[in-house]
Amino acid sequence: MSELSDEASEPELLNRSLSMWHGLGAQVSREELAVPLDLHTAASIGQYEVVKECVQRRELDLNKKNGGGWTPLMYASYIGHDTIVHLLLEAGVSVNVPTPEGQTPLMLASSCGNESIAYFLLQQGAELEMKDIQGWTALFHCTSAGHQQMVKFLLDSGANANVREPVYGFTPLMEAAAAGHEIIVQYFLNHGVRVDTRDHSGATARMLAKQYGHMKIVGLIDAHSPALPKNVYRSPDKFEDL
Repeated sequence: MSELSDEASEPELLNRSLSMWHGLGAQVSREELAVPLDLHTAASIGQYEVVKECVQRRELDLNKKNGGGWTPLMYASYIGHDTIVHLLLEAGVSVNVPTPEGQTPLMLASSCGNESIAYFLLQQGAELEMKDIQGWTALFHCTSAGHQQMVKFLLDSGANANVREPVYGFTPLMEAAAAGHEIIVQYFLNHGVRVDTRDHSGATARMLAKQYGHMKIVGLIDAHSPALPKNVYRSPDKFEDL
């Protein structure tokens, strides 16, 4: 995801961005649509010259959060405006400031597959292993969204592929296996992740893949680790013989 849909008109984009400024679910009046673009809106809809002017004036706090708790860098990272991200980073904005949900610009870029932006952020000191309020790192976000090249990029950048989130005890491999992301599973296997790790219920990535009907992934894991136990005996309320 690099830009907003081409099918959306300019007023629709502006209305959407102003709604993000005021907070999710907020209604934006026609009068508000007529005002000059603020920095957050300009960053969200890709208005480079407006952002550049705001930066050059040096009158605004470039790290200021709006009503929704987002900074201009967050919008540009999430939506995929490379040049604006680069401009803001050169101006010295903070790269690890999180949203109210704990998501950093790197996580937002990763969740949308914005690889070049993730690269810029890491070059400027973005923390690869920061976790949001649900315990997800950037690697978890792009894995869940199925962004194959982003997963590969983060792995090559040194992301911890064996990290576990606290709610279910999932690893990124488990997330990919349960979601049916075959190529991402193969990336993890090639990277040497642990395949015998169990979640809080006792399931491995292979078990999760079989539970959700992703038999190609079961085959990939079997081919990678033929000695991995295929069965597990547990209480009646848990699945067995997986």
